[in-house]
Amino acid sequence: MFYLILAIFAFFIGVVLHPILHGKTRALALMDAGIVLAVLALVGFSMLPHTLGESGVLGAVSMSVGFSLTFGLDKLSQLHKNNPARGWAMAALVAALVAHGVFDGAALSLPEHHHGGATNSVVIGVLLHRLPLGMVVHHLLGPKLKWPLIVASFIALSTSLGFFYTDQVFAETQEGTQHLLEAFVVGMLIQVVVAHLGSLKNLRRTAE
Repeated sequence: MFYLILAIFAFFIGVVLHPILHGKTRALALMDAGIVLAVLALVGFSMLPHTLGESGVLGAVSMSVGFSLTFGLDKLSQLHKNNPARGWAMAALVAALVAHGVFDGAALSLPEHHHGGATNSVVIGVLLHRLPLGMVVHHLLGPKLKWPLIVASFIALSTSLGFFYTDQVFAETQEGTQHLLEAFVVGMLIQVVVAHLGSLKNLRRTAE
């Protein structure tokens, strides 16, 4: 429960913080790059070795599904950026963000049922990317805070639903199912890292 509260808090901080840092390109790039590097380190040194060791080939498949689904949701959210005046593009954006929130909530329920391994790293990775996710919401729906906060409320609700629903499911399933969800979330986080690698390039450009 503590992780869920922390994730929702970090998410709303990201929404509110983005307009403050909007004109400070280097500060935004530096923050994004720091989070990307932290998640990358967690994935490479903790998540991948433990997750593949626990779930093997099925884990690799689940990881691939997590990566592909998150990639698809990312592309879906970009429809609003290219068609900001279209209602269907807004609906696609909200649907993608809500779905992402559900998966985040599901991942945050893991420590209640599966201890050790890559679980703690997965939760830390999810928590780290919640701040930039909130910033993305304001970036796509701003500059005013009204719509970003409304959509953020729906995402916070979906995160809570994902957490409590998965918590109940895990109470009745075997540990193998938890390993597969862990692998799925690792795939999601890998895609998040790949999608934000551009921030490292932007940081290097601003430094030159």
